[in-house]
Amino acid sequence: MTSPHPVRRRLAAVPAVVAMVAAGLLTAAPAHAAGEALPVVRLAKVPTLALPAAPQTAQPYFSYTTNASTLDVDDAVVTVDFGKLADIATVSFSGNCTVAGTVATCSEWLDYGQVSDGESFGSDTQMTVTALPDAQLGATGSYTVAGHSDEATIVGRTANVVVGGPALALRQPAERTGLAVGSTVAEPVRFTNKGTLPASATEVVLQASPGLDFADHYANCRYGTNGSAQAPTQVAVCRIPGPVGVGESARLATPVRLQVTSAALVTYLDVATYAPGDERYLDGVQLTPGTGKRLRLKVLEEGDTTLPAGDVSVPFTGNASNYRIATLKADNTDDFGVTGATASGGQGADTTFEFTAYSAGPATLFDRSGGEGVPLVRVTPPPGTSVVSTSANCHADAGAYLCRLDSFVVPAGATSHFSLTVHVNDAEPGAQGTVSLVYGPPGEAVYQFPYDKNSANDSAALILQ
Repeated sequence: MTSPHPVRRRLAAVPAVVAMVAAGLLTAAPAHAAGEALPVVRLAKVPTLALPAAPQTAQPYFSYTTNASTLDVDDAVVTVDFGKLADIATVSFSGNCTVAGTVATCSEWLDYGQVSDGESFGSDTQMTVTALPDAQLGATGSYTVAGHSDEATIVGRTANVVVGGPALALRQPAERTGLAVGSTVAEPVRFTNKGTLPASATEVVLQASPGLDFADHYANCRYGTNGSAQAPTQVAVCRIPGPVGVGESARLATPVRLQVTSAALVTYLDVATYAPGDERYLDGVQLTPGTGKRLRLKVLEEGDTTLPAGDVSVPFTGNASNYRIATLKADNTDDFGVTGATASGGQGADTTFEFTAYSAGPATLFDRSGGEGVPLVRVTPPPGTSVVSTSANCHADAGAYLCRLDSFVVPAGATSHFSLTVHVNDAEPGAQGTVSLVYGPPGEAVYQFPYDKNSANDSAALILQ
């Protein structure tokens, strides 16, 4: 699948499950002053690249890891030897590269800020590969990346390319509303191989958001959780053997059955389909094999299995995708509230109000809109005071302040803490400000969500003694 290639983009930690690639190539470091250890920069694993039919293209994504806490190498030279691709593809490179024969020489600025261990940082070099019109499906080649610098030791690697591959395109699962707490909902999962080669096997990755539990566990699936213990996302990775022919449509023989728990509100089932060699993004998820019967496929429309089966998917085109999300809305409530505060301060003094917003549940609010679905706290200081400072997650808004909750995932019992420090100008004892819940994006935070049925705790006072 073609990846985006922003310059020096920082990436998430290297995925726990990645495609196998060939062994790395170490480039010798130049001499340096005695006692000075050069930082080591390693090209991160590059999955096997599957080429679609020309004129479509595919691009590997080059990124690096380092043993240095910070890195600023501006003299790096990266070479890409693509001679072993000449029989199957043409290759072009980004503007920081010059090509002589079958070797590209690329200038790189390896810039790595202070980030967490295991993270990788992006590359200027972009490589675009196009299959030759007469390239045989299933034919393979490789290319080798190496590099050198006076400021770092660069470790490259050799990666593989294959002509053709499967593309297991999912049909959009059904979206449902009004699901009763305690009920079980069944979601069919159907896909079609829109690639150029059969898939040697199928992996289906399922993620059920907080409020949904898998009702079935299969022997050929592995299960785990993601997220916090208070709001876990259930994860299942199911491997189903056997080829999926070109043009074949199939579905899981048994729909995905999900139990709707008391934490369900607006929930989601994320579904992704992979060929066995595709890269998956399941960082840090510990998976345990299931037990019981095996999950199988039911063929709905047979495809061509005469070609050699592929393990890596080609890029999808148009609206086809191997990733879909179904929205499953439960008939449930989630009671949000606020607490006020009392603070003492005479004329000319500064005083601080400490207040909170909380969820009394029973549901877990899981907002995937980027914050538009999470309540905001609107704060108005007591008259006769002026604001000195606020919590970091509060900002001025039309004569008041809007404060965001700590997370877009809010389980029952979660509490967000805020503070507002004011200077007492000419306020009288007993002057009151307000804390209230509002919903919606900043500037439009006026409406109330239907799941919060209790309005009695949606506002409170800030009282100056």
